Amino acid sequence: MFQKSDSPESQFISLIKQYVPEMEGVVKAPAVSELCLTKNNLDLILSLYQSVKEQYPEAGGAYHQVRTWGMITWQPILLSLFAAHAFKMQLKHDQIAQRMRGSFVCGYSLDVGSLNDCSQSDLFSLIEINGHQLKRCLDNYLSEVCQLFPIRVQEARRLAADRLLSTLLSLRGSLINVDNQQLSSLGKCWLNATGMSNQSGFMMVVSENGEKALGLKRKGCCLHFRTKNGALCATCPRQRKGIRHSS
Repeated sequence: MFQKSDSPESQFISLIKQYVPEMEGVVKAPAVSELCLTKNNLDLILSLYQSVKEQYPEAGGAYHQVRTWGMITWQPILLSLFAAHAFKMQLKHDQIAQRMRGSFVCGYSLDVGSLNDCSQSDLFSLIEINGHQLKRCLDNYLSEVCQLFPIRVQEARRLAADRLLSTLLSLRGSLINVDNQQLSSLGKCWLNATGMSNQSGFMMVVSENGEKALGLKRKGCCLHFRTKNGALCATCPRQRKGIRHSS
C-alpha cells in the first residue's frame, strides 16, 4: 500500500514492481552511465550492440540490430502504458533514465517531477498525452540507432508497435478490464498517438478449447529464429496462418 508521504514517482515505481518485479526503479536524476533523452547515447547503444553480438554471434547483424532496438524501447513503452492506464498521469520521458546490464536493459530511474497529474483527463486524452511523449522518446532513440547501424526504420517502428500492443494485451484482465472491441480501440489510439498507425494490430484467434479471443497481429519480425535455439514466434508474420490464428 502507498503512504501519503510517498512521492508520485515512488508510488509509480512501487506499482510497476508489483507487475514486473525485475524492473527495479529508483527516484533520482539520470546518471552518466544510463540511457537518457537529454544526452548523447551513442557510446552506450554501441556497447549494448556489441554485448548482444557477443552473446548471439551466430544470429547475424540484422538480429543484433533489432535485439538492441528492442532492449532500448521495451521499458519506455511499458512505463507509458502504466502512466496512462494505472496512474492517470503524464510521464515525461526526458526525465527517465534506463540502466544497462551487459546485453540487457533493465531497471530505470525517475527524476523528481517526472510525473504530471492528469486525473481530470479522460482515458483517450491520457493516451494521446503519453503517446506523444513516447513518440518523442522512440524517435530520439531511433535516430541514434540509425547513426550506428543500418536498421530498417519501418521494421523498427513495426517492432515497437508490436511491443506496445503486446504489452497492452498482457495487461488485460489485471490492469485493463475491457472487452475485445474496447481493447482494439485503445490499441488504435496508442498507435495513432505514437505515430505508428497500421504498424501492428489485433486479430481474432482460437484458443485450445475452441474459444475466440483477441491476439496480436504482428507486422515485424524479431529474428529470434536466427539464434542457436531460436524458433519462429507463434504470432510472427513469417509463421503459418494456421499457427498464428490459434496462438
